[in-house]
Amino acid sequence: GQEKDVQDLTRDLGNLGFYNARVQEIIKNQEISGRKFVTHVFKVKCLSKELFNLMKSKGVPVGAKKSQKYLVPDWITNGVLAIKREFLRGFLGGDGPKVDVLMVKREKGLPYNHVSLNDLEFHKDYLLERSGIQLAREIADLLREFAVTVTKVFAERDSYVRDDGQKSSIIHLSFKHDFETALNLVTRLGYAYAWQKESRSQLVGEFLRQIFFLRERWQTLYKNSLEL
Repeated sequence: GQEKDVQDLTRDLGNLGFYNARVQEIIKNQEISGRKFVTHVFKVKCLSKELFNLMKSKGVPVGAKKSQKYLVPDWITNGVLAIKREFLRGFLGGDGPKVDVLMVKREKGLPYNHVSLNDLEFHKDYLLERSGIQLAREIADLLREFAVTVTKVFAERDSYVRDDGQKSSIIHLSFKHDFETALNLVTRLGYAYAWQKESRSQLVGEFLRQIFFLRERWQTLYKNSLEL
């Protein structure tokens, strides 16, 4: 995340009456399977028993989520669209993909615009893979309520094995790679506490709106030409 994400999160916690949030900036040199990289993260910790009990009562799992069975809470799946939207914005902000539109060349003809939209992914203990698939399907159903099309939900075994020997599966939600899905994702939902994704999505959304405007204009001109 960015510093703005930390500011937004601590502000919202304060608006709810939780002011004792502690922020820690962590920079680490890491290596996985011979690949070296640097991680730069901000950790926000709110030392509040009241907040812990509130989150627990609302269905948030306690401890490592990847090692527990849990589904989307009923108060979200049966809630109003505003509640579903904020839940999805938070989920997309954490695990959701960035949306891009790429110019793709072809051997014959002019280049064309292509939506780049990676899978939404999260990890689950491989023994709980079926539970992770069920959770992913519930999230897919919520996304469809905002006209964001998920074409496939599946799992694959993660090749990386942790130091403690624990194996995991990667749960995938594959999106339809069309302009409608991309536009609905960035304009009807967007990303909470993920300013880098959100700022990029605003530019993509404006570009896609222009594409739809030009399409509609072309269709109108074509229709009018047939009437001449």
